[in-house]
Amino acid sequence: MGKSKWRDQKQADLVFNMLIQSKVPNSVKAERQSITVSNLKYKTKFDISFDRCVDLLVANARFNSELPVSLQDKIGSESIFKAADKNLLKLGVVSDYIRKEEKEYIDKPQIQYVLLTTLSIPYSKTLKNITHNKTTIVFCKRKPKGFQNEDAKNMADKMTMHKEVLARFVYVKVKVDARCQESAFVIAKSELDFVVGVWNFTINLNAGIRKTFGIPERINKIVYGPCHTLHREGGARDSSLFWYETHIHRKIKITDISDNYENCKVNERYIRSISKSGPLGNTIKTALIRYGSALDDEDMTGTFLKLWSLLELVTFVDSESHLVVVHRASQVYLDKQFMYANIDYLRKKRNHVVHTGGEFDSSEKDAYSLLQIVNAVIRFLVNNFKLIPSIEEFKDILSLPLTVEEANENRIGIEKQLEKYNFASKNGIYK
Repeated sequence: MGKSKWRDQKQADLVFNMLIQSKVPNSVKAERQSITVSNLKYKTKFDISFDRCVDLLVANARFNSELPVSLQDKIGSESIFKAADKNLLKLGVVSDYIRKEEKEYIDKPQIQYVLLTTLSIPYSKTLKNITHNKTTIVFCKRKPKGFQNEDAKNMADKMTMHKEVLARFVYVKVKVDARCQESAFVIAKSELDFVVGVWNFTINLNAGIRKTFGIPERINKIVYGPCHTLHREGGARDSSLFWYETHIHRKIKITDISDNYENCKVNERYIRSISKSGPLGNTIKTALIRYGSALDDEDMTGTFLKLWSLLELVTFVDSESHLVVVHRASQVYLDKQFMYANIDYLRKKRNHVVHTGGEFDSSEKDAYSLLQIVNAVIRFLVNNFKLIPSIEEFKDILSLPLTVEEANENRIGIEKQLEKYNFASKNGIYK
């Protein structure tokens, strides 16, 4: 028997029953007069709960990891409409449609795409190409010949007052093999995000506490230029589709990384090698991909919250209390008790911002404090990866008592708990 398409069958049944109820009879005027999916008109109409039902079903479905999220949404929605139009609105039928669409996508041949973007560093001959699996990252002094992106560039120029600085950004080509544009962009951007994340992490290891006047500067020194376009190998574009960065309209600086470049390369190669080794390596890679986007904005309150979310990731906290984050992060320091107090202070700041929805005066200073803690935990994971190559072992280590006194208190507490129980003795059982 094949594996179910759904991770949680009970939830899938529940959501699908709600979806059936959201179907609007032909005789009733629907709140949504028509729903178009992939430019196709379907006869069936659903009420406004349809989108949420689709979201829940797609999140619960077991999709092939090669399908981009946008395509998962499209396949899930289309499968429901196809089944409904044939009066076969049943979960099993929708599952079969999803499998069929998924297989058709996976059977498509891969072709080469090239993502063209820019980074806030000057071109240098020392910038070496990076090749990993079927991905190649190439640094260019100027826009490659044949690559047209004037529409995206014109829009970007309208978003910023710093055209002369943008003109000095290094051009980057990321070559990938993919089955569609959406997948190509996700793969290429993720690979470059990892490199940018590791390079920024390496540079930021020496970051101190900073307090600026006026609009704060973003923490990361290496950020993306305003737009990304997708091309075929020779530079032609399949469509006018492009992506753009929303943070680029404020302060922009060129950062010379020549003093840090060798360390950046060494760290990138080593972390990439360990990132292939199971769930823990994948967590480290994910953390460094997110590291870049967490620190590329001048909004220090937003940066602070993103850093806390990153700290949750690298301390392997899911649904546990935020105090677990505090405890585990403190464990990587020698002065564990002081750091516990420091991180707990930042936890309270985080709770205040989340619950009040406001900003706070010390956001920049506290963001830099939290940055140092995130850096310390990531460095601890990387440095000890070969000694403890498992998430569960790391969680056990990070959850140990912070001091000998705390360990003794725990032991005494456990012994008192055990006093009320009868245990087997050497001579048999208690009478």
